[in-house]
Amino acid sequence: MCLLPELVKHLNLMQQWESLEIEAALADAFRAVAIPWIEGGH
Repeated sequence: MCLLPELVKHLNLMQQWESLEIEAALADAFRAVAIPWIEGGH
């Protein structure tokens, strides 16, 4: 399901691969300082 992507596309300035790389880097950084990381942010 996609809700009018032409209206919100401009809000997502990152490519999907960029966000996945950043998420992985953040998870590693948090783990390095003993902050637990739960995938998906839940």
